[in-house]
Amino acid sequence: MISILSLKNINTHGGLLPGILSCRYRNFVARQNYMHYPVGTEMEHDEYDTPATVYFAWVNSTGRVCGTARLNPTDRPYMLRDKFPFMVEFEKLPDSKYVLEGSRICIDNDLPISLRTQIKKELVLAYYEYGLSMGAHTIIGLMQTLIMRRVYGSSGCCPVSLGREQDIGDQKCVAAKMSITSPMYERVKMKLSVRQPVVGNLLFTPESLAA
Repeated sequence: MISILSLKNINTHGGLLPGILSCRYRNFVARQNYMHYPVGTEMEHDEYDTPATVYFAWVNSTGRVCGTARLNPTDRPYMLRDKFPFMVEFEKLPDSKYVLEGSRICIDNDLPISLRTQIKKELVLAYYEYGLSMGAHTIIGLMQTLIMRRVYGSSGCCPVSLGREQDIGDQKCVAAKMSITSPMYERVKMKLSVRQPVVGNLLFTPESLAA
């Protein structure tokens, strides 16, 4: 089950944030040597962690955040426009509260493959559930091409490239978008063999997510 953390529920779920930043540290700094801004012991954070950010966390029975992701609206500064605008060639960069940028998705790599797969499925579906609940219609993002295919392509999300594949550092990367609609949500649920909603604390549950 995925928990969401945002400014709207930080009074009840704020305790998730250190675990989210620690999970990101393990996966992006310790494992992949990302440059980061230290905000505490073994935590990762950047300038796109803002009051507008929505965080997703998969928490195990001991309280450890084992997988996480985030979304930011594109009507304010966001990573793809600020850092990598050259990756978007086929259309204009979005500027809308209904187009969200996904980033910082990660899952601990010391988990059994079956659990990693479960967490991946739930994080992908959580994007749809939150997006639908907020009226968003598109999620964009920049990822390594291989990860884009393994996470979103294999899940039935039908990501559409926003530009050519290009090298960033020593990695092949691509910017892409996916549509957030009720039919696509149902398609992805069926592809992933998930029947029930995965987010446990949506503030608003649209009819399309009703069991």
